[in-house]
Amino acid sequence: MEGHPAPGGIDGLSLFMNDPLVRLMKRFHPSLRGLPFFFANVLIVWLITWLPLLVLSLAGRAEAAGIVVPFSCDFVSHIRFLFVAPLLLLHPLFLEPWIKETLTHLIERGMVDEAAMPRYINAVGKTRALLGSIPVTVFMLGIVILVMLLDIRRDLPQDITLWQFVGTGRSLSDLTPAGWWLYRVSIPVFQFLFLRSILHYLAWVGLLFRVSLLGLRLVPAHPDQAGGIRFLALSQVLFTPWAFGLSSVLASEIGMRIIYGGETLLSFQKIIILFIALFLAALLLPLLAFCPMLVRAKKDGLKEYGLLAVDLLKAFDARWMTGKKAAGEKILSAVDPSATTDYLSTYMVLRGMRFVPFDLRIVAVLLASLIVPMLPLLLTVVSLTEGIIKIVKILWS
Repeated sequence: MEGHPAPGGIDGLSLFMNDPLVRLMKRFHPSLRGLPFFFANVLIVWLITWLPLLVLSLAGRAEAAGIVVPFSCDFVSHIRFLFVAPLLLLHPLFLEPWIKETLTHLIERGMVDEAAMPRYINAVGKTRALLGSIPVTVFMLGIVILVMLLDIRRDLPQDITLWQFVGTGRSLSDLTPAGWWLYRVSIPVFQFLFLRSILHYLAWVGLLFRVSLLGLRLVPAHPDQAGGIRFLALSQVLFTPWAFGLSSVLASEIGMRIIYGGETLLSFQKIIILFIALFLAALLLPLLAFCPMLVRAKKDGLKEYGLLAVDLLKAFDARWMTGKKAAGEKILSAVDPSATTDYLSTYMVLRGMRFVPFDLRIVAVLLASLIVPMLPLLLTVVSLTEGIIKIVKILWS
């Protein structure tokens, strides 16, 4: 885009393409277009994290009949490495075009004042630099390595035999070859992708906060009832795959403890509620930074539109109620009543303007992404067939 205020044009608003891991992926596969790129990277994740576990568990007889939890039944590992790990790796590539479009809209719609444009571009540049920082990436790797060196084990009863340990032992010396790969390669890779996803989200939240301090040019009577910035709230919906994936990991871990550890779903009730509440708050609270400007915009808009409404209705009253109409002029076919009706409709839209840039539909989508992965846990309380029969009986009686 010629004359674009961002350095390098519209590409200067790119955030996640500057991530070191994305740059590494591009280096080995220059084209980001087409399914082969995504399939290739998903396959790489599987080859590093999941496939060695399958091969080593089969070779090491981790599927023997005496093992209570064989690898084939460890759905925590399957969900982590087959589904969530590829999602965490590729999610920035999904985010990039939509986030870039969101940042571009703020410029193209004239919402960023010309005087504030340098600050806006500087905020985007700082976020881009943070996401592309090699020291930050090395720091995250250091955290993962430190955690890996600690003796972290699956929290299941000691008498339950697991595919990653020999017998009922839980020490590092009891690890099977598959277990060694799990704790030394697969889990660290997943933890790094997890930390990276948190960095991406925190960087985006930081950018939202900086944008909220710019004093955007809002349109109080905008039909989105958010001054024209509802699209910023929609950007939070782009993080629902991330929320869905992490909720799936938590649900699978809880399911394992219920099925093999003898615990009940009720014992995890508070943890589930806390997780959903914290995650929902993390997705919605950054948008509250825009509340002050929305409050001011609505207050100023009501004042200005109210004064104009007084003048308009006075003129309307003078012509149609106390004044003289032109000969043969009908009120329903005249221009003035139509203009008055249109203005009052606009005023009612302004009155309905929200003080937050999101609505209940956005909240419902975010909430669903957190709750849906938890629904299969209900099957640990009642079987699907049994539940359907009971529902039919209740409805039929």
